[in-house]
Amino acid sequence: MCHTCETNKGFDDLEGDLDAAVAVEPKTFLEAQVDYAANGAEKTCPRCKGSGEWVGGYVNHTVRPCAICKGSGKVKAGYKYKTPAEYASWKAKKRGNEMRKEQEARDRFEGWMHANPVEAAWLNEGAGRGFEFAQKLLEDVRKFGGLTEGQRNAITNSIAKREAAKVAREAAAPVVAGAGLETLTAAFAKAVAKGLKSPKVRIGVIVFSLAKAASANAGCLYVKHSDGTYLGKITPAGKLLKVRECTAENEATIIEIGRDPLAAAVAHGKRTGKCAICSRELTNAESVERGIGPICAENFGW
Repeated sequence: MCHTCETNKGFDDLEGDLDAAVAVEPKTFLEAQVDYAANGAEKTCPRCKGSGEWVGGYVNHTVRPCAICKGSGKVKAGYKYKTPAEYASWKAKKRGNEMRKEQEARDRFEGWMHANPVEAAWLNEGAGRGFEFAQKLLEDVRKFGGLTEGQRNAITNSIAKREAAKVAREAAAPVVAGAGLETLTAAFAKAVAKGLKSPKVRIGVIVFSLAKAASANAGCLYVKHSDGTYLGKITPAGKLLKVRECTAENEATIIEIGRDPLAAAVAHGKRTGKCAICSRELTNAESVERGIGPICAENFGW
């Protein structure tokens, strides 16, 4: 027998094989239910029992369309009705999961902020003054538990630029020269030692106060206008770091007062009839002559 005939012999039963039934694994009950629901099959609404109506109210009898089937009396075959008890249990479990996720998000946020104090301080400070970019990044930390490398680099660059601007600003700041600044600082220190919590010196439209010892500006003197507008601060080195609201006239007045604050305070008292420290009327003849009330003079060592 030739090779070709021998080879074709293996296909003699092919026609019978094609006619044979193909064995198909039966679907499980769950698979059948899924298919049944997916094909749009319906069943009687378990809530209204097919009436399509919800009836309630013992006093004011109410009839309205069933909220489950929307008045049709039918629901998808795969729909599972929850009893009130089952629904309450499901809702409580859902709320529990939501609370757990919220707590996890808070923990991630607080953990990141604690681990990145420099960036956290920048974010809080910027967001506090309404800087939108800082607010967005702070929200990203809350949402994702951290920042991308690019976002962190943006914060680092911003901090570096701000520090450079601060150095340049301090280098260009006018100086409150002379021993007068030391006199004013020493007077504030003595007033604090005497128990005064927020001592102030008011000369003309300029008001001086001492920065709290626990603040970032400890050792500095704050300067405000009498109307409450912040004008800047004087550093221990005598640099007047003014803000935009500080006019050239304000600056000149501050520097002039800084040369001899005691003489300026006395002149203020004699000119206005009010103590430069407590701002009360000077009624005693000696006080009027001195330009400062005796108690205030003692508290400030003047």
